[in-house]
Amino acid sequence: MAVIGPYNFPIHLANGHIVAALMMGNTVVFKPSSVTPLVAQIYTECVDKAGFPSGVFNLLPMTRQAGDRLVTHPLVRGILFTGSWAVGLHFKRLTLEDPHKILALEMGGKNAVIVADDAHLDQVVAEVVTGAFLTTGQRCTGTSRVICTPKYMDRLTERLALAAEALKSGDPMADGVFMGPLASRSALRTYRRDVEAADQDADLETLVGFREGEGVCGVGASLHRVVNYRPEHPYLREEVFGPAVTIEGVADLDEAFQRATETDYGLSFSIFSQSEEVFRRAMIEVPSGIVNWNRATNGASGRLPFGGVGKSGNHRPAALFAPEYCSYPVASLSKPFGEYSENPSPGFPQEVWK
Repeated sequence: MAVIGPYNFPIHLANGHIVAALMMGNTVVFKPSSVTPLVAQIYTECVDKAGFPSGVFNLLPMTRQAGDRLVTHPLVRGILFTGSWAVGLHFKRLTLEDPHKILALEMGGKNAVIVADDAHLDQVVAEVVTGAFLTTGQRCTGTSRVICTPKYMDRLTERLALAAEALKSGDPMADGVFMGPLASRSALRTYRRDVEAADQDADLETLVGFREGEGVCGVGASLHRVVNYRPEHPYLREEVFGPAVTIEGVADLDEAFQRATETDYGLSFSIFSQSEEVFRRAMIEVPSGIVNWNRATNGASGRLPFGGVGKSGNHRPAALFAPEYCSYPVASLSKPFGEYSENPSPGFPQEVWK
């Protein structure tokens, strides 16, 4: 099995694939992100100290081009990938004509929350700030969109703007710092490009725009209000990997659910409401691998399946279900030795018994 890891949660997410693959009797080749090779080295040293036999677990830091050779190698029977939709699609194309390879994809998200009129406002603020800005927004389950019915739209917008302005970024080990840096200069360039484009977009009102944070690759949180909703708007459809969130007002829950489904991704979703009926509606209507009730879109449980639909995954959830994509089912029927019927079906030729 080839395990291809991301730079966010570079060991935790890869480890979920690695343990499942080893548990099901496979050997593993681990290709870490080029941004985080050192933690992969430490992980490999731990595996070695644990006494794993030589060749069972193998670390291969490599370029993307070499990674393509790993994916297409005839002895690699499974590709377990966590990363972006673009790279996952690339691997799909590479393996399209190789039916022997299992492909398990965990990809990005454009995760929405709906805030109903019967929500608890303080709870919403706490959970949305956590969902959107924790880990500097570098989570595939991070909250990207807040869809709010009329009662709390103005107050929620004001409080999220205050939070985005007040959050301190910098050294994550320092007191009072909520957000550390983005993972790389490349990630910073992409995030800056996306948010500065939103700052200049007539369909969006900038409440808290792009700001540099302290230290290398530090950034501040950003918040935009949607003033002209277009379902095809790129800032509402494509993943922005960083501390960026939008808020949009709707007339009622029907419109909120309609907007929540207008996405190509389907990883994580949250509904804030007292009503279990509304939560059950979300479970049915929103195409998402994770549907949370009155809590942030991030912070998944390893005791449950973890995965998405659409651009977020290929229906092979990780966590609890990970062993299933590290193996394949085999059916077998048998009879006691020597047992048979002389007339097993109508028309069976009796001459064979003579």
